[in-house]
Amino acid sequence: MQTNAWKKFAALYGKEMRELLPEISVVLGLVILITGIHYIKPGDYSQLIVLPYIMLAGLVVFLPFISSGRLSREWSSNTIYLMMSLPVKGGMLLGTKLLALLSQYLINSIVLVLAGMLLAFPELRTLDSAALNQLNELLAQGMGPMLLAYLLSIAGLSYMISLSFFSQLAGKLVPRFSKLFTVIIFIGTFGLVGHLIDLAVTPVLPQLGFDLAGPIRAAEHMELVNKFLAVNSLILIAAALLLLVLSSIVYNRRVEL
Repeated sequence: MQTNAWKKFAALYGKEMRELLPEISVVLGLVILITGIHYIKPGDYSQLIVLPYIMLAGLVVFLPFISSGRLSREWSSNTIYLMMSLPVKGGMLLGTKLLALLSQYLINSIVLVLAGMLLAFPELRTLDSAALNQLNELLAQGMGPMLLAYLLSIAGLSYMISLSFFSQLAGKLVPRFSKLFTVIIFIGTFGLVGHLIDLAVTPVLPQLGFDLAGPIRAAEHMELVNKFLAVNSLILIAAALLLLVLSSIVYNRRVEL
């Protein structure tokens, strides 16, 4: 029974990844293009590379959230009714969608980081040993916060995708004004959860040692910054799971929308 459930999960996940493959391929193609220009063309093309690279980084972050909107489009193409006829619960269906979108972000972001390392490699070759040692020390000190910041980005993206699912499904409960209600539910839920997160985080900060009246300098309070990133990541993951459960409940009602 458990094996059959995993097979269903794997099949649904594979379907979602195949649908996301064109978007992943576009990002990979742009990364190859930007990196190729840097290595093939002679001369200084930094201005032609930096801005597209920054824009591409923004695309990598926002693309999974934008792609989560395809859940509403499944009603337009009537494919949602086919999905509802499958012997799977909403948790499995929405879970595979969320996992696929996070996989899209992981693949694109890792490729983007590797491309950034390739772009920076020629500059690193010009540094002397003292500068390289200093750079290695900075990277060693910042590796923890960078990994936690990346975890926070995954948690935040999971929260936004789950919020998107919930608002789209809840909005469909009002067929005549579904788009308007989707926007209202999204904004309202975002504000409510944000307020609840503030209420949860603010009392914790003094216990972690934060001086709320003064500035936080990462170089002097690295451990506190790590705690802050970790706490916020856990809260966002919990919020994402809660919204995913609520979305599954709405989906499992199988209302004829």
